[in-house]
Amino acid sequence: MNEQIIEDLSSPWSGNTVHLVTVDGSQLIKKQYRKKEGYLREVHALRTVPQAICPSLVDAYEQLTYEPLQKNIQAADLDEIIGSLLRELHQHTVQKPSVFDPGNGVTKETWLDYLESFAPNWLQTIGTEKYESMYWSAINSVRAAYDRNQRALCLIHRDARLANVGEGSDGRFLFLDFELAIIGDPLWDVARYLIQSVHSETTFLKAYEFDHTEIEVLQAYKKLYAMSFMNYLIKNKQADTLDFKKCVNVLTN
Repeated sequence: MNEQIIEDLSSPWSGNTVHLVTVDGSQLIKKQYRKKEGYLREVHALRTVPQAICPSLVDAYEQLTYEPLQKNIQAADLDEIIGSLLRELHQHTVQKPSVFDPGNGVTKETWLDYLESFAPNWLQTIGTEKYESMYWSAINSVRAAYDRNQRALCLIHRDARLANVGEGSDGRFLFLDFELAIIGDPLWDVARYLIQSVHSETTFLKAYEFDHTEIEVLQAYKKLYAMSFMNYLIKNKQADTLDFKKCVNVLTN
């Protein structure tokens, strides 16, 4: 493989090493984090959403630099900012229902197929006997929504939080990191933020312009996301954290 670095796009605050490279004649984004390397996620996102939504990692001119939001930003402001950013991101839907994961190369016919492929692993980790019936209840609620009408898929961020939002010199807010981006159901992003990061659910959902006729689907996604996140936390020895308690709370209330 013939690789040549064109430009260093690493951000000083993320700890990631990011290069614009050519590999055998193709231009790619190469990212290294915790000794793991990946080529596809960021450039996949850049090809999927307009420049106005995703700051360009390719055209890294000085006037396109973005600073991370300050940690002392008001909680309500953060909920409104991220709600608005997710709404804007999710408006760019795709027509085909198939899901491609650029991180591992997995392709599934539908978003539900993609989720269900991970379920046995989640349940084995968090406790099949305790959570299996709840899993099937949640996944069947989502399936029923798909049966009623085909849901539009779009690029979902899967890591919307303070650390991944930047502010430009013009005062515009943008998502900075698409390392986990994938084509999927937008309510997965909404459920994730509600569990992990939200301060005011009302403020966030208003900024997102959430359609409350979908509340049943959202509640089901919250349970599914809680299971997937508990699996991650247990495997990373973080079962004593506040995030884990939030997941348990979602599944027990």
